[in-house]
This record gives sequence, C-alpha cells and structure tokens, in this order.
Amino acid sequence: MATSPRKRGTTIQTNTFERKGAMDAAAAQIIQGAVKVNVAKALQTGDAPFEAQEIAVEKIISPDQIPLEAFMAQELEIHLMDAATEDEPQFVEVNVNGHYRMLVRGETHMVRRYHVAVLAQAKDQRLQQKKIVNGDGSMGFEEKMVSRQMYPFSIVSDPAGRRGAEWIKQQLANAR
Repeated sequence: MATSPRKRGTTIQTNTFERKGAMDAAAAQIIQGAVKVNVAKALQTGDAPFEAQEIAVEKIISPDQIPLEAFMAQELEIHLMDAATEDEPQFVEVNVNGHYRMLVRGETHMVRRYHVAVLAQAKDQRLQQKKIVNGDGSMGFEEKMVSRQMYPFSIVSDPAGRRGAEWIKQQLANAR
C-alpha cells in the first residue's frame, strides 16, 4: 500500500508494497499536501514518454525507476494450481496498491508482475518435528521450520524472457 510521502533530510521518500522510491527535493515539490513531480529532468534525458508538464501522482518515482515500473506492470500468463486440501480457499484475492484481482484456483489468468510477486512471496510455515536418539541413548525431538507456497502457480508465458525467469527465481528465493 502506498503511504504519504515524508521528508527525510533533503530526500522525499515514499513506501509502496514492493519497492521504496526516493528522489531529491529539487526534483519534487510538495504543495498543500499534493505531490507535484517536475518531469523536466526526465524529459532532458529522453527517458520520459510524456510531454513537458507537471503531473500530480500518488507516489514519487524518479526517472531512473520508470523501466522497473514498466517491468513490474507487464502482464504474465500464470496457471494457479488447485487447492491441495478442502480447507484451502478456492479463490485468491491479491491487492497491490489498489489494483485488486480475484483469481480462481485451477485456472489460467493474465496478471501483472506485481501480483505475481505477491503470490510468490505468500508462504505457509509450520514446525516439523523429527524423533531422534541422542548419543547418551535418550530420545528427543529435533524441530525445524518448513515453508511452502501458499498459492502454488506456474508461469505459462512471460514477455520478459530470461530476465523474467531470473526475476521469478529471485522472488521465490526471497520468500523462503
């Protein structure tokens, strides 16, 4: 969820669910609680796909973050696996910064990459016990935390190719 921007030194910072964005105070102006982003810097570098004007936005991103935002907004085709038990929900609700999706398990869906990040990071943890015999002959239990994906899925198609494959591996590794 996006939060209100706040000043920290000479940097204006905002937090979102997936990433932190920051830009220097010279690149942004806060006027009566509304955030206005000066896009002149982005236009000078040729990174901005919009005309020269000030734009009111919900979150602050710097021009060098635009490619990441475009990457995260790409649509992927995923297959959400069926529920493993009767107790698990048949529907998965994913909400990222106000972009809501309800996904039916066992079906194929087109979803944005930031929704896939939420699915990849959702995990279920439990304590697993293993009976052991100590060196002195006494018995005990060895405890270990195990985790699994809460909503297993597979990616059917990814427009980013190899970069997308590396990204999903990283997301799944971070979820452990």
